[in-house]
Amino acid sequence: MTMTQSSQNQASKALAEMYNSNTDYIQRLKEIISLNQLVQMQAEDMAGIELIGKPKYLASLCSTNHHALQHWLDDLEQWQDTIDKTEPQYAETTACCVYDDYGFYQDHANDLKNIAVMACDQVDELKRHNPSHDFQLLNHLTSVIKRLAVNFFSDLEAELDVLSQLYPDLFMVEV
Repeated sequence: MTMTQSSQNQASKALAEMYNSNTDYIQRLKEIISLNQLVQMQAEDMAGIELIGKPKYLASLCSTNHHALQHWLDDLEQWQDTIDKTEPQYAETTACCVYDDYGFYQDHANDLKNIAVMACDQVDELKRHNPSHDFQLLNHLTSVIKRLAVNFFSDLEAELDVLSQLYPDLFMVEV
């Protein structure tokens, strides 16, 4: 397939925007992973205490979430490297592949959001059943993760919308 100079330029501009977005997404995922690890450590520390509720479940939830987040982070870093090394004649193909994966990442962000809600619910359950224990740190950490996940999901959704509006010929979106 022969690309015109105009479509090459359009694809290169889209890739530059995706590179900047990826840089932000990578940093945000690293922050979420760090917070997730703190919640996991706190929950594991509580697992040895006589508590009514499921701190082990919360720790397990965080562990599972950590593995999924790390895999996602690895994917984003790989795309970042690919975008950085893409030659102009392959810009359109690379941009379309990254765009397609953004849709997949949006699903990941929605899953992350749902897991964060479950973690918040677990902390609420622990607080309700164990009023004499302090769960303030866990409560704040899970709330921050939930807020970051919701924002991440919204930002990915907005990114897909903006890219499809700015580059409609490149990212043909079915209505």
